[in-house]
Amino acid sequence: MIKGVKREAIPYVLEADRSNETEDQTVFFVKPKRGHEANLTLKRYGSASRDGRGGYREFSVDKLDSADIEEFKSIVIRVMRYQFSEGHIYYEKFEDGIVVDTQEQEVISAIARDMSSVYMSELFDVAGDLHKLEEGKYLGKYK
Repeated sequence: MIKGVKREAIPYVLEADRSNETEDQTVFFVKPKRGHEANLTLKRYGSASRDGRGGYREFSVDKLDSADIEEFKSIVIRVMRYQFSEGHIYYEKFEDGIVVDTQEQEVISAIARDMSSVYMSELFDVAGDLHKLEEGKYLGKYK
């Protein structure tokens, strides 16, 4: 039987991180998307483009970057054990650049700007696919 989408965030581990020990895995608490949230995603990215000359679409990189960050914050509500890249402003704010556990929107936005586009794409993908989200569910302990 198909059930409606729960609104509770699911602790998710990226595929590339699943072979690590659970206490070393980065955990993203991802809210599954419903149809309305998917429509909001389309609106975010749609506003980053406009009709250009000769029928071509023109994109604003700044607006696309903003859309990525807003999309990330709309699905990721908490992050455990993320290490900022050296040189990032937040690297100096945390011991060895490691965020132990955060729900702060400012820090989550900084994570979105720091992480690989491949990892960000994976998170965007699983938020819309409950089966994939459940497959990557974190099996360790958390509060």
